[in-house]
Amino acid sequence: MFENFIANVKGVAFNAKTQLVAHSPEILLGAGLVSICVGTVMACKATLKLDELKEKAENDLNRIEEGVVDAGIDYSEAEADQDRDTVTKRYIGGVIANYAPSVGMIALGLTLTLLSHKILKDRNATLLSAYTALQTAYTAYRERNIARNGEESDLYCQYGAEKQLVQRKVVNPETGEEEVVEREEMVLDREFLGENGYLLGNPYARVFDADHTTEYEKNDPDNCVTFSKLQIRERQWNEVLKLRAKCAGPGGYGVVFGNEVYHDLGFDKCALGQVDGWVLGYDQYKKDAEAGKDDMYIKFNMFSCYSRPELANLWDEDETGRRVVVLDFNMQPGVIKHFGSGLPNELSEEDCNKIYYLQNK
Repeated sequence: MFENFIANVKGVAFNAKTQLVAHSPEILLGAGLVSICVGTVMACKATLKLDELKEKAENDLNRIEEGVVDAGIDYSEAEADQDRDTVTKRYIGGVIANYAPSVGMIALGLTLTLLSHKILKDRNATLLSAYTALQTAYTAYRERNIARNGEESDLYCQYGAEKQLVQRKVVNPETGEEEVVEREEMVLDREFLGENGYLLGNPYARVFDADHTTEYEKNDPDNCVTFSKLQIRERQWNEVLKLRAKCAGPGGYGVVFGNEVYHDLGFDKCALGQVDGWVLGYDQYKKDAEAGKDDMYIKFNMFSCYSRPELANLWDEDETGRRVVVLDFNMQPGVIKHFGSGLPNELSEEDCNKIYYLQNK
């Protein structure tokens, strides 16, 4: 019985410790804010006692002056100066002692807040390292899949696109009559689509259509206008990246976040778009500019396939099918570490404000 009680107590203590460690940043931040508020209140109360200390010091100094006048040779000026120094030191010591608790409480609050920030920064660094390792493993997996099974296997695993025999209604140019033909086409599997148009096999790719973006041109059955608009946007964002790299100066980096491009194209923002995107160093930009290169660092990698009519509510109802536009953005993981100072996990408050503005403008 006693052993079970001890085991239960240990279990509760272990769970409590685990929760404290897991939520330590929030706990430290809360404790820090409370300490700062309490310290501020204590400082206000301490200020009210200053008049009392000041009045006492003034009375002592007045008595010293009276003693100098009345005592004559028995109370020299040197002794008076010594007493004045004693009164002054006692007053300064009283002021320090009066404010010491409030200053200590505020210092404790600031220490707890900075400690909370350090824990979060270390955790973010760990997450970024883990994410980079995962991205490396994913890229290696794709390369092995392509080497063994070919490009078509990679297309299906990433985008859910595969070749299928599909029946289409076409007009025979010789007879002018409509007839049904069977042909092999690339078909997009709807089960690979997430809620916001992203493809479950590729975290960066998006389906550009009327259901998932506000920028899609509905009155464009062949997607000619759509492709033109996307090519213009692609060129514009490359110019933005180059301009930011140029303004960064030697040793600096120009960064474009994924969420900036997603927002511009009418997609919803996502967590990956906050830290991933494109980065161009000033040195690389200058080298390419001197060589006369007009590289497209940001690529939408537009390609299309044909949707089957039975894919309900995916495209506009059309018996002949409708083209599907897939954007496979060539983003790089963890570009946020190059923003601002260019050093991992050392973003200033100004840098953070800039990121917030860029991703929420």
